[in-house]
Amino acid sequence: MKKIVMAVITILLMSNVVFAMPQRASDGIVYWNGDRNYPIWDAGNHGGSCIDVSSAVMKVNSKSECLIAVLDYSVNFDTDSMASKGVVQFREDKKTGQIFFYVQGSKWGWQKFGFSSHPEVYYLVKSHLMQR
Repeated sequence: MKKIVMAVITILLMSNVVFAMPQRASDGIVYWNGDRNYPIWDAGNHGGSCIDVSSAVMKVNSKSECLIAVLDYSVNFDTDSMASKGVVQFREDKKTGQIFFYVQGSKWGWQKFGFSSHPEVYYLVKSHLMQR
């Protein structure tokens, strides 16, 4: 029985090494291949979406809202690949504090950040733009 338990533990440990997911940085954000210019803002088990922080443009910054456009990329954790998707826009409703996103060409329209999306990436981009 002890050998079976040890074999199962060994297999589980090996699978974690082979199928390692990106790790969060000290700021709580996951970056594509550790590159701080490419934070992952939406993710699932095998892939997600990252943005190019250096491409960010603030389109609106008023008392009621902030609107930011940035280049968006699809990432695949299994194949370690990245492909351009177009543009994603982030919108902050300053009155309610809610943050939304709109992916270029999406049939879903503006969506609220949810379980798999990471609003802290919005604040990272906004901070980057405010420092320019």
